[in-house]
Amino acid sequence: MSAGDNNFLRPSTREEMLVIHQKVKSDAPVDSGDNLTKKRREPHRFKDIFAAPIKFVTGFKAPNFRKPEEEKQFIKTCLVKNFIFAGLEEDELETLVNAMEKRNLPKDAVIIEEGNIGDYFYIIHSGEVKFNVGGKDSGTATKGSSFGELALLYDCPRAASCTTMTPCSVWRVHQNTFRKILAGKQMDNADEIRGILRNVPFLSNLDTKYLNKMIESIQSISFAKGELIIRKGDEGKVFYILKSGRVKIHDIIIGQSKYDDQTLGRGDYFGERAIVTLEPRAANITALEKCEAYCLTRQAFIEHLGDFEDLVRRSSDLRCLVTCPLFGHNKIETFEANALVEQVRDIDVKEGTILFEDGKVKFLYGEEGAICFLRSGEVTITKGGKSSVATSGEYFGVDTILSSGEEKFNAIATKKSSFGVLTKNQITSVVKDVQRLAMQQTFRERMNSCLDTSIKFSDLKKHRLLGLGTFGKVWLMTNETLSRKVPYALKIQKKQEIIDFKQVQGIMREKSVMAMLNHPFIIKLVNTYQDSESLYMLLPLVQGGELFSMLHQVNDGKLPESHAKFYAATILEGLAYMHKRNILYRDLKPENILIGLDGYPVIVDMGFAKAVIDKTYTLCGTPLYIAPEVIMNRGHNIGADQWSWAVLLYEMIYGNCPFYVDGMDQMGLFKSIVRVRYSFPEDNLMSKSCQNLIAAIFKPSPSTRLGLKNRGDDDIKDHVWFADDNFDDLVSKEIEAPWIPTTTDAFDVSAFDNFDHIEDTKLPPVNRREQEAFADFGDYVTTDW
Repeated sequence: MSAGDNNFLRPSTREEMLVIHQKVKSDAPVDSGDNLTKKRREPHRFKDIFAAPIKFVTGFKAPNFRKPEEEKQFIKTCLVKNFIFAGLEEDELETLVNAMEKRNLPKDAVIIEEGNIGDYFYIIHSGEVKFNVGGKDSGTATKGSSFGELALLYDCPRAASCTTMTPCSVWRVHQNTFRKILAGKQMDNADEIRGILRNVPFLSNLDTKYLNKMIESIQSISFAKGELIIRKGDEGKVFYILKSGRVKIHDIIIGQSKYDDQTLGRGDYFGERAIVTLEPRAANITALEKCEAYCLTRQAFIEHLGDFEDLVRRSSDLRCLVTCPLFGHNKIETFEANALVEQVRDIDVKEGTILFEDGKVKFLYGEEGAICFLRSGEVTITKGGKSSVATSGEYFGVDTILSSGEEKFNAIATKKSSFGVLTKNQITSVVKDVQRLAMQQTFRERMNSCLDTSIKFSDLKKHRLLGLGTFGKVWLMTNETLSRKVPYALKIQKKQEIIDFKQVQGIMREKSVMAMLNHPFIIKLVNTYQDSESLYMLLPLVQGGELFSMLHQVNDGKLPESHAKFYAATILEGLAYMHKRNILYRDLKPENILIGLDGYPVIVDMGFAKAVIDKTYTLCGTPLYIAPEVIMNRGHNIGADQWSWAVLLYEMIYGNCPFYVDGMDQMGLFKSIVRVRYSFPEDNLMSKSCQNLIAAIFKPSPSTRLGLKNRGDDDIKDHVWFADDNFDDLVSKEIEAPWIPTTTDAFDVSAFDNFDHIEDTKLPPVNRREQEAFADFGDYVTTDW
């Protein structure tokens, strides 16, 4: 073969390169990191971090402080040296540079003070500053140096004081501005792409959640002037949306018909049928100038959304469900509607088939009720002596779901018909009690119906302190009204501290999220109460202590892989349950996993949990377990939980966290996470299949991770590492746990530290207006503690 023949082995256009690039990312072998040689030891257990909630809106206009071009270039040069800004797109970087404000300071001016909550990031333009930690000088900095970047990410106490040694000029930007620039850009881009997708005829009726998944799968690409983007006759594999620049569609011939050339610009799209069919391209498309485009490969579409026809059917079924009176008017939650859609099955029947007779299902064996959504054909329904004909788009069978005692009916297919069917058993498996569909409840009524309101606060007796949290304490309690005392844990949170930390919405969200959850591997909310000073959450007592404590009592913090698999699988099952309900957990770590008396883990502390349909942009969690996109304020979803899960799995087997190196500070840790710098020690503690699973999740781009494609968490469950495991047996607790806690009785709390020496702190009272924010938390009670 000649040198020229090698061209046959190369991609002919950028379109082919995109498809190959997509395959390389998805089929890449296990990434062993950068062969870090520094010894990894048990890290400092960094505290939870969180940014104050701010309202993110599309169309955010950042402040613009005019400055000469040379000063802009100086700021830009300083910014790109820092990993936090290295990934910014050019327009984001430009907006940030313009938003930086210049401050001229005299000698001995205090710029930041150790211990204060940070709010600004600084770049020194001229002069010299000194840093002081704990009263001792710790260094100096001059022109071009920057400091305070952690303040851009979350509400971080300053680690040092900073004072000017000479008159200085500094550039600064506020945390809120930085966060809004990044989040606003992501939201604006998503809104623009979503609007364009809505204009594609065969995508216009897709549900928003599917369009959002398409947006997550989209890549950005640039084309040079004159570059051939699409070659006529090639198999179509990529769909493009122009972000900037113009392209020319030329040599358009379909059959015997020739068409005039066309020019497309920003917001236009082409190649859209590539995600539906592999038909050959009908024309050449060339860049008339430098262009940027969003692109979606057919492979990525199928991986993240599945078969197109099935996607269209699911979208149609979802619209039918939420507008059908049986399910509409907010009678079911979004996650329930999505779960029901997945249960719908298509059935074809011949003309003359009896579907219902005297209100009984005749076309399905063993089913006592079913609702049918007619897709095609014709069905005659007879009820109360009157007949009507149902055609495409109509539904019937609702009476058999509610068993409401209404007059029985008959239904027969008078033509060959096709319909989607949901049986009563399927509906019950999702909504639990179908009779609730006959009621119209408010959100608060639904939440309270999940609680055990029969347990009154006055029935509870306080015993000893079990633990301390950010906003309060957890106490051992008993219900004194029963013949056999039942132990509980009571989480007490101070209202004033919640207000001071700007976490009122978070606490109210925690209550509503917990009320929705009922799973053996997730802590159950029993009841809630409040008084003028505190909020109270009554929880079951989980006696076995923390997974963290158990880990550090065995073999240098290392578990056998088979034991780690048991805990990883149960925790994954709990996370998957939340994810199917559109709930992100966001604080997975061994300290938040308790071990029950049966040895099974229970996920606790829903303080950062949040119901999210698309993405959320607030940084929170524990630094060792946080995903790159959370650190970088790029918006995150269930992929952040899956990342934390993979970190925990690594830690259980190796005894340390993958991204931490001995002596590393928090900024160094964040840099290691964002750059995905980790390695697998060569000690045979972890199998290759387990390494492969972890590496498939440790991807910097969430859209390329295992677990974020069409089947979500089920893709992780189906990984070869879990090939011999049965998750159904796990949920029903038919598998013996590797370790069973030893306790003397139902009140044995020896697995928890003793906090009896901790004294309560008095806080100023909460005023009447502030009390209103907690109105829906729980009934007011009187305490004499």
